[in-house]
Amino acid sequence: MTGRRASEVERNAAALFVERLTETDQVTAAIRGEGEPSPRGQYLRVLLGIPEHHDAIRAAFARLHIPPLTWLAPGAEGFLLKAVPEEDGLTILAAGIDDRGVVYAVGELLRRLTIRPGGVDCPRSMEIRTAPAFELRGTQFGQSHVALQVAKVRPWTQKEIERKIADCALAGANTLAVPVHITEEDPTYRYIKGLGLKTIVHYSANAGSGPPEWQAKESIGRTGYLCPSVPEARAALLRACEAAFSRSPHFDYVSFSGGDGGGCECDRCKPYGAVFIRLIEDYAAVVHRYHPNAVVMFTNQKFDNEDDVEIFRYLRAKPDTGIGAFCVGPGSDAMSWQPGHRQHHRMDLFRYPRFGPFSRYMHEIVRQLPPYVDLAFFNEITHWRYSQHGYIQAYPRPDKDGNHPPPWNHFIYERMPDPYLTQVYDRLTFYAWPRYYRWVFGETVRYGMGDCTHSSGTHDHFNQWMWQRLLWRPHREVADIVAEYCRTWFGPEAAPYMAKAIFLMEEYLQWDTQKDLTQKSSVDRYYDLVMRAGRVMPSFLRDRSWLWREFAQKAAIDKRTKLAVAQQMAIQRSIEKAVGQALAANVSDAELDGVIDLSLRRLAGLCE
Repeated sequence: MTGRRASEVERNAAALFVERLTETDQVTAAIRGEGEPSPRGQYLRVLLGIPEHHDAIRAAFARLHIPPLTWLAPGAEGFLLKAVPEEDGLTILAAGIDDRGVVYAVGELLRRLTIRPGGVDCPRSMEIRTAPAFELRGTQFGQSHVALQVAKVRPWTQKEIERKIADCALAGANTLAVPVHITEEDPTYRYIKGLGLKTIVHYSANAGSGPPEWQAKESIGRTGYLCPSVPEARAALLRACEAAFSRSPHFDYVSFSGGDGGGCECDRCKPYGAVFIRLIEDYAAVVHRYHPNAVVMFTNQKFDNEDDVEIFRYLRAKPDTGIGAFCVGPGSDAMSWQPGHRQHHRMDLFRYPRFGPFSRYMHEIVRQLPPYVDLAFFNEITHWRYSQHGYIQAYPRPDKDGNHPPPWNHFIYERMPDPYLTQVYDRLTFYAWPRYYRWVFGETVRYGMGDCTHSSGTHDHFNQWMWQRLLWRPHREVADIVAEYCRTWFGPEAAPYMAKAIFLMEEYLQWDTQKDLTQKSSVDRYYDLVMRAGRVMPSFLRDRSWLWREFAQKAAIDKRTKLAVAQQMAIQRSIEKAVGQALAANVSDAELDGVIDLSLRRLAGLCE
């Protein structure tokens, strides 16, 4: 039941709730407004909305002596869920402190309900008053060009895009990345705003075109970037920024990327941080001309130590730059040698590293920033290797100063992918890292206002979902998050098997120096658990679960790879034995050629 004065977002939240509740054809539900007659008999009634917009919710608060929702209890964007048993059924109060709080109440209620054949079960004892811990909770969702052009996946339909957005919102996200050229009429933009969500734009700070003398010296030779120390090129960059934001719809956050790709390493730009931060200040003035409430951010990706020092110095000296946040992304950490790392490192901070890798430089950034500039994150949790927090495939080379990470820091760089599986999969592959990413989150995001993660498809589904749940409540145990994920997406019957499978996947994906892939029983156990989960899932859930099929496909490919490696090793051993015996027997060249020909035929008979 929606309130008499329900907003568009409240009405859309109610429609989303009914859509998700009834999509398996096991439950019948309808939206009713206040004053409309209720159905006869026993039923589940949900009073959904903001108390100020909903007389029935306000009356229930008064009757049950429920304290009002405030910015302290539950907090901004928060909600209350309370089950109230009554003679004619069960009433759920789903009250949000604001529009987004109503959406998040729907998400939590859907997680608490269990759909069964012909109905739905709801806890009769439930009272949850909660709000998110972080202000920025977002993701850059979508499909990468690698997925589209190399893997040849089909583009998502508009309905699938909207479902992805809704999934993020129901998990607790409040911000979605959109391109700067999007319009107010675009159905994706309308859908995001229809759920009361915020938008963020990632804008390359020096991308542009012009004559050769304008071109930037990009760190790895990429083209399509201009040198901001060339006055004509800088003016062109500002004109392009003006053109983009003068005709764009409202954006809540605008993040200007400093590198990866982009930036300039020419002599005129040294130190680039000093040139860059002044350009961002001018960009902020342009953005605020058309979007006065937008928070302007920037990333320091692949900058040098001197660049960061210049940025800190300038921001401390000028309290009116219009810049709201310093954003950390891949290549931002001055103490990391992860792939795509910086050319110089803050070795002085290793003297007393405190909590250590990933954490120490975040603390240093906060210490150096003025109070009016916050710290935000653009964490990359979509690539399993060669990425910000992913596996590396070789021990890192020294930086330009000849420095390596200190010995106590080596465990990060000893995390390498299984050498057989890494030959099968690209950087984009289906994977889940509950334990490691839970640790990374705690080491980094604690220092900032939140995170807008990078995502390139559906292969990182668990990682992205866990991140949003941690942005809501960061102290949760990893086992609790995995259990909630599995109940939400696979149902209570399959959840225990899928939870065990997810932890096993994280285990066997990593290189183990003591056992090769053929000795990893966790591959077989993962396969067995996912298949067993599929057998116990109700058919109305399993048959429409693309996510379970992705886990199952991963299980089948990895088990097949293990069997193929075992077959190849067995043939290799037999060939080595046959050739060795022939050589030991000092056979003729013709007989040796025969042994070799037989070996080659056996190799040709492999399925690979």
